[in-house]
Amino acid sequence: MKSVSKVTSFMLAFLLCVSMFSIAPTVSAKNINIEKSSGEESKSGNFYYYVDDDTNNATITQYLGNSKSLTIPSTIDGYKVTKVESLAKIENDDEVINTTLETLNIGNNVQIIGSYGVTNFTKLKTVNIKSSVKVVENFAFDGCNALTKINIDNGLKVVYGDGFSNIKNLKSISIPNSVNRVGANAFGYMYDDDTNKYSRVSDFTISGYTGSNVEKYANNCNFPFTSLGTYKKSADDVDYLYTLQDDKVSLITYLGSGGQVTVPEEIGGNVVAYNTTNEVFSENQFRNSLGKFNGNFDYVTAIGFPSMWDCYGNISLSDTPKLSEITITNTEYNFDDEVSENKPFGYSYVFDDDGVVTEFIKYDNFVIKGYYGSTAQQYAEENDFTFVPIETDNTIPVVPTDSVTETTVNNTIEETSTVESNFTEPSSVEVTTVSNNENNNNIKTPTDNTETTEPNNNEVTIPTEDNSDIEEPTNDYDIEPSSRYVDYPTEPEMEETTYTLPKVKDTNVYVKKIMLNKTKATVLSDKSVKLVARVYPKNANNKKLLWTSSNKRIATVEKGVVVGLRKGTVKITAKSTDGSKLSAQCVVTVKQAVKTIKLNKTLITGSKGTKVILKAKVTPTKADNRIVKWQSSNKKIATLNKKGVVTVKGKGCAVIKCTSGDGSGVYSKSVVSNSGKAKSIKLNKKSVKISAGLGLKLKATVKGSCKEVLWKSSNNKVATVTDNGIVKGIENGKAVISAETVDGSKKVAKCTVTVTGHNYGEWTVSVAPTCQDEGVETRVCKSCKKIQERTLDTVDHNWQKFYTVDEEPTCTDIGVAYIYCDDCDETCDTYYIPATEHCFGASEIIDYADCETDGLVVRMCKYCDETEEIVIPALGHCWTDEKVVDLEPTNNSYGQKSYHCLYCDATSGEEIIPPLN
Repeated sequence: MKSVSKVTSFMLAFLLCVSMFSIAPTVSAKNINIEKSSGEESKSGNFYYYVDDDTNNATITQYLGNSKSLTIPSTIDGYKVTKVESLAKIENDDEVINTTLETLNIGNNVQIIGSYGVTNFTKLKTVNIKSSVKVVENFAFDGCNALTKINIDNGLKVVYGDGFSNIKNLKSISIPNSVNRVGANAFGYMYDDDTNKYSRVSDFTISGYTGSNVEKYANNCNFPFTSLGTYKKSADDVDYLYTLQDDKVSLITYLGSGGQVTVPEEIGGNVVAYNTTNEVFSENQFRNSLGKFNGNFDYVTAIGFPSMWDCYGNISLSDTPKLSEITITNTEYNFDDEVSENKPFGYSYVFDDDGVVTEFIKYDNFVIKGYYGSTAQQYAEENDFTFVPIETDNTIPVVPTDSVTETTVNNTIEETSTVESNFTEPSSVEVTTVSNNENNNNIKTPTDNTETTEPNNNEVTIPTEDNSDIEEPTNDYDIEPSSRYVDYPTEPEMEETTYTLPKVKDTNVYVKKIMLNKTKATVLSDKSVKLVARVYPKNANNKKLLWTSSNKRIATVEKGVVVGLRKGTVKITAKSTDGSKLSAQCVVTVKQAVKTIKLNKTLITGSKGTKVILKAKVTPTKADNRIVKWQSSNKKIATLNKKGVVTVKGKGCAVIKCTSGDGSGVYSKSVVSNSGKAKSIKLNKKSVKISAGLGLKLKATVKGSCKEVLWKSSNNKVATVTDNGIVKGIENGKAVISAETVDGSKKVAKCTVTVTGHNYGEWTVSVAPTCQDEGVETRVCKSCKKIQERTLDTVDHNWQKFYTVDEEPTCTDIGVAYIYCDDCDETCDTYYIPATEHCFGASEIIDYADCETDGLVVRMCKYCDETEEIVIPALGHCWTDEKVVDLEPTNNSYGQKSYHCLYCDATSGEEIIPPLN
């Protein structure tokens, strides 16, 4: 088998091989003999195999024979053989090249030919793939350069990327009608380990069906294409490889051609549950899709899941470049933090040579459809994807958690508390008006029905038009005319009136409950434990939490991740920040972890039967759990018991590993080597350049029976190396990575690693964003001190909880009040204050009223220049009770008498007085 380094982009496909052990769609696991212990590798004839715990089907892992013709058995020891993981023979951890097999028949029950399943069979010329085979995985026939003919029966569904690549002499291939999914570089290409590039197989031709994805592949790769007919999909064709267990369908592999995919609720009347790994799909279900080679193929563009599904594989939808939309209808499922951090969809991954993810690449314009308040919405918001709510009768009746940028307030005036005001303060809301009454006078403006009151002293009531209320003086001649004039008011007292502003309705949804996934937890020193907080209700506006530790010397916490520092117990608190003052706590016990294990012997060279006692010195002595576990890499060479007693069983090399039992991962090794010392050691690279933060894997080749080596770095500040040779760049500089044999030969190979590129630290905010201006955050390269900047989006406005009067109302014009942002001059709502009435106060007498002439009083408004004229009607005459003689009669002439007005010279009721005689 070739080095895995050449298939960096397909590492996860290898994981799929481990996780997908399938059976035929119509076979129930209940009918299979399961007496044999499953999960362990067993040998039967010329085959090694293991049995999948879930499906009870066999997967072949090695072929030991030397036949020229081989047919994969349909069953082995009573188990159905559904997968060929590998036919390669392994000796001393190396693959033995098969130089005998010429013809291979794969069929009957086999459904999957795994990655590197048939590799380095140098004489293999013909392969016959029967109809039961549904999937051919990556590099399935890698290095079979003599292979010239592959016969594929109708039934095959999927050819993964590089499925039939790296076959030097294969010049043509005929793909049946059943194939509807073709991966990148599936056939017609060779891969170069040294350049990491593909080259075309010269004169390669493809035969297939018109309208199929095979034709698209040929056209896009410019391979000659011969039509075998028109592509037609069978009506009863199922787009999934699956197994049926307990009347539930467990999906294993998606076999469809892509486009808009909706996972069915049921297949064949059976509910579609989970796959055999308890994930929605095994890893790589939609990876390695069409278009990865040149970007022109249409594959999965949109996908929707059944409503009962609540588990999404960490990378089940990654590396699907055409996928732009996903629909999640399960309202109950919550993505846990681990799944969310692994980016199950909307991203592609970049892997290093050891299959470790080094970078997430986000898809542009990715859309997530789901219900308001669901964690599908939360995932979309956390990753800045477009969220589209599903509007059906099943929509969760909650308010979306989107940040509010504008507040709308009902302009209807509500009954609220009144705030007094003199129109001097912005928050004032009370206006003063004046009544027309004064306590010390009884003047009333007459109307048709004006009532009168009794006068006091010299006060006179203004008569109505019919003069029915005229009062006569008490004597005829003693009243002074001037006393009849009214005391007109000049500064009457004013009664205040008010207007009110409505209260701003608080539309925030506050936190009502916080729940932690753990109330008690244990963590080792220098290790961490993740606490997950659930905030209810789900549509709370502010679900941010403040995490604190009761003792930062024992344990710290950040975003729920608790890091143990020293032995002790602390309380970790998650507290709401929306003002609800709610919190949840978890008691975390920190235990002292093992830091080092040192063995009394690192090399054992005894012959068969030799027994050596290994003793482990565990530090620190105060570690809570100082128990160690022993393990031998090859029990045929050396065994050991729980007390560390090693018994040499034969010649060869075996690694004895002593691991701490507290879960800290600390270990030490001792090597049993008794078949000669190594002659040389060589690394696959003598020098290499890598960027800070990234890495690569070095491979050591030892000529000798013991392949175990000890890796070291000359400068861990520049580059580090793990026990399996994975190098990681830390900061600019050079470091020498060495690999030394441990069998006593002391052979050493070295590689100079030059670390280049920037080694940036954490982002820090240099200019905080506001609601009007973007912010800036920077990070500094630890090596060259270069500063990198990026902008931060503006924050939401901090709207006030009350209206502020901006323009006071006047007697004739309305006023205006706004809800302002506390941090800027922006407003989000307007309330119009009704105009006030005139408030007339100070008066000026223009004309006094007398018996026959009206009087006039002018009053001015307190708040404007408006005036009001009040007409005081003529007071009317006040006649004497008896007629007064105007002209005395004589004996010869008449006299006259009449009623006299007490306040003027007017007379009435003149009467002639006869002469005296």
